[in-house]
Amino acid sequence: MINLERRRGMVADELPRYQEGTYMYPRNYFQLFPPFPREEKVFVAMSFDTRFDACWNQVIIPAIQAVHVNDVPLQPHRVDTHRIIRDSILTEILGGITNDRVIFADITSLGQLDSKPVHSSNVMYEVGLAHAVRLPEEVILFRADTDFLLFDVANVRVNTYDPDHDSDSARAWVTEARVLSK
Repeated sequence: MINLERRRGMVADELPRYQEGTYMYPRNYFQLFPPFPREEKVFVAMSFDTRFDACWNQVIIPAIQAVHVNDVPLQPHRVDTHRIIRDSILTEILGGITNDRVIFADITSLGQLDSKPVHSSNVMYEVGLAHAVRLPEEVILFRADTDFLLFDVANVRVNTYDPDHDSDSARAWVTEARVLSK
């Protein structure tokens, strides 16, 4: 068994040799690290579609940066914004869910297909991982629609906001949700 100090220093290339088999499974990754967040960041799971760019730039980034922990502003962490190609994107997602102080997910539907809402499967996967390994108050869900929720999240608290039409109120609501979850 590898000791904790050695596990912290492992890089993605070493992980498959450490675990049984040759594939990276989230359970194996999460077992490598202690269950306490260490970084003053907020992991953001949301669609990368350009329709969400204004929400990201005008609401989510400033709302997260408005929250200070120990006089240090939190930083938003979205895997597509500062991608360094050294690890797999899954490793970066798992690292964010594991190490960031809180997880924020925008589960707004992408549209409709046969009169049913279509959600980003990647975002929902990240929400599922976060719910599996983090405390409920560390996973904050928002949406900007009134579509039916998927069965798996219908019984979880989901906040609503209107980032496209009222960005000031949306920004305040996101900041307040983060402050209340401390």
